[in-house]
Amino acid sequence: MRLNKEIYDMKLAITNECVLQCKYCFVKKKHSYMDFNTAKNAVDLLLTSSGSEKILRIYGGEPLLHFSLIDKIVPYAFKKAQIEQKDLIITPCTNAVLLTKERISFFKDYNLKLAISIDGNKDTHNKFRVYSNNMGSFDKVRENLPAVFKNIARKNIAAALDVTPSTAGKLYENFKYILKLGFDTINIEPIHGFQRWDNKAQKELGDSINKIIRYIFKEIKNNNFIFLTTINREMKNNNLSNFRKGRCLFFQSLEVCPDGEMVFSSFLFNSLDKNRYIMGDVNAGIQKQYKNCSFLQKSAKCRNCVSTYFNQYSDSSRSQLSMKIRDLFSISAAQEFMKLSESSPRFRSYVTEAKEHICF
Repeated sequence: MRLNKEIYDMKLAITNECVLQCKYCFVKKKHSYMDFNTAKNAVDLLLTSSGSEKILRIYGGEPLLHFSLIDKIVPYAFKKAQIEQKDLIITPCTNAVLLTKERISFFKDYNLKLAISIDGNKDTHNKFRVYSNNMGSFDKVRENLPAVFKNIARKNIAAALDVTPSTAGKLYENFKYILKLGFDTINIEPIHGFQRWDNKAQKELGDSINKIIRYIFKEIKNNNFIFLTTINREMKNNNLSNFRKGRCLFFQSLEVCPDGEMVFSSFLFNSLDKNRYIMGDVNAGIQKQYKNCSFLQKSAKCRNCVSTYFNQYSDSSRSQLSMKIRDLFSISAAQEFMKLSESSPRFRSYVTEAKEHICF
């Protein structure tokens, strides 16, 4: 199956199962594991689409519960990328509970970019990221971090920091704590559909992100480079600003579910009437209305998928506003850093290095 559309970033959810029961997680836990043929078809779809740069994000549930598939699909994907002459980044995102020396060695050998979910200090992390018995997972995550930092290049490691309305006021504190653990690259992800992002929480989020960016700016001047992945992506290829202007959802919103269904939003697929949000299947093909359309702004050929796909959902949590806050701050910071790089060797070095810290 080939597309007349470019896929740059594909999320491969290889299982719905998880060793944790995070309180804000929207994924419906069920005994569902992706088979190799489905994963292969998804990888082929990604790598045969137009465009030379590709990102394959391996997610769950907890993907390490299905490491036998990772062990097979990663070498296949890199071999396929070589045949198709594509520049491929593969990044698994894990809660780190099931990390072992053997798995860390595998990630190192294949030069994968590893994203580790950690929400901040022990109190914040354990507030939501818990086992089924409600015990926090922080101690196990921290126990596994030294082996990660010892064996994997720092540019290939990122912390995935989820933030809720109730933790937005502590975001800067948690950001600084994660740096102390040894990370230098962090992705800030406002949680969707869990708590309401009221005006107070939005202000706290914006103030915190602004404070974080000012801290990063100060540290660059001290020759200490710290990265936010959203800023990195914007400096690399304007992903955030282009998406806000309008972009085909196939480009960077495509997710393949464990049974092969293709969706543009795992939240909508898991939270509401899932059949309403399936737009194809990697094993059976893409729905007719998506096959021949092409994204051209102000073109009659464009189906305006963003509005038709997302606008039927009423976001009572107002999480889209929190995402907008994060993205606009990131775009502004990226523009500032790029401008400074024109005259400052230090900022020029920072921008060059930031483009290598692309984890997800």
